[in-house]
Amino acid sequence: MAVRLAAVAAAAALLALVARRVRGARRGALRRARERAPPRAVAEVRVWMDGVFDLMHFGHANAFRLGRAQGTYLVVGVNDDESVTRLKGAPLMSEDERAAAVAGCRWVDEVVRRVPYVMDDAYVRALLDEHKIDFILHGDDPCIVDGRDVYEVAIRLGKYRTVPRTEGISTTDVLRRMLSAGAHQGERRSAPEPPSAASHFLLTARMLADFAPAARAPRDEPRCVVYLDGAFDLLHAGHVAAMRAARALGDFLIVGVHDDATVRRVCPAAQPVLTLNERVMGVLGCRHVDDVLISPPWLLSREMIASLAIAVVVRARVDDEAEACEQSICERYETARTLDIYAELRCDEFAQLRASQLVRRACERESQLSSRVARKAEAERDYYRARYGLDMDARPSASAAKGKEGEGL
Repeated sequence: MAVRLAAVAAAAALLALVARRVRGARRGALRRARERAPPRAVAEVRVWMDGVFDLMHFGHANAFRLGRAQGTYLVVGVNDDESVTRLKGAPLMSEDERAAAVAGCRWVDEVVRRVPYVMDDAYVRALLDEHKIDFILHGDDPCIVDGRDVYEVAIRLGKYRTVPRTEGISTTDVLRRMLSAGAHQGERRSAPEPPSAASHFLLTARMLADFAPAARAPRDEPRCVVYLDGAFDLLHAGHVAAMRAARALGDFLIVGVHDDATVRRVCPAAQPVLTLNERVMGVLGCRHVDDVLISPPWLLSREMIASLAIAVVVRARVDDEAEACEQSICERYETARTLDIYAELRCDEFAQLRASQLVRRACERESQLSSRVARKAEAERDYYRARYGLDMDARPSASAAKGKEGEGL
């Protein structure tokens, strides 16, 4: 009897072992099949955002980032000059300049030109059909023209969604600073504070991480690092063209963004309108940029070049500071010249565009812009009152909160 029980137990154990091995073999086969199978296709969700995008800043880029996250493909419409001029007032930048700046944003998949400022029923329906748009997005602040919501058609069709407004920056705020900069153009050395001191933007580590380019896999490590530096104030189409051209010289582009003090020292007549943090965020939003060096040394050293594995040092004439330091240019790039890694870029596209030129454009139209800025500023104050119960003008500026004048990280 005992022998029979032992035999039965041994047979049961053998069957259990065989069953485990069969299950293991099945799991292994399924795993290998999944590994060999092509990845499951993700349904495409096409989202639309449109606007003037005059004086493109990181608030616009952040809206694109948030909008892109609501779908898989972001189409951005740029309003045409004629309808913007008629309904809002002429933009400072041409449609070509605005469209190029938008196309340079890393979260934008496609740009559509000549979009009317107010889209009627027929246009919205054609847009949804021709571009296969699933949702139309806009910031959560109201957009009213002649008492009507610009997006009422999309709302009625159930195709409208919002993204949170990026606080601390707006085109109205930037315009106000530009007009202030123009007013003190001849006395900037003795001005109590630069235009950038009016900033209310507070940078967080999370926002920096959200804007940072995706890390590369080890097998994709760069073989040719390109370095380009500048102020990159009022990021514009000329900057985007220069960064695109610089990136084409290698496979990894590091952009150095100089701090306010360096820019003021090198070119006193061209104080930055935006703070270092604001300018860094603008550059990080550019699709051609792989990394940003914040507040780099003005003179490039062998140590810096070796540490960052820089293979090409590029000079692009896209900033006022680049024009102001011709006498010191030999000293500044002497090491790069010695190492035979220096290159000069001359971008024909938007070659004459400068931050100082944009400030001049604003000052030439000060009488028209002042009333528009005042009207929009009041709308922004209403937004903050409704959201937080506070007056925007009562908030301390970012530079005052840091106890420093316009400096960044």
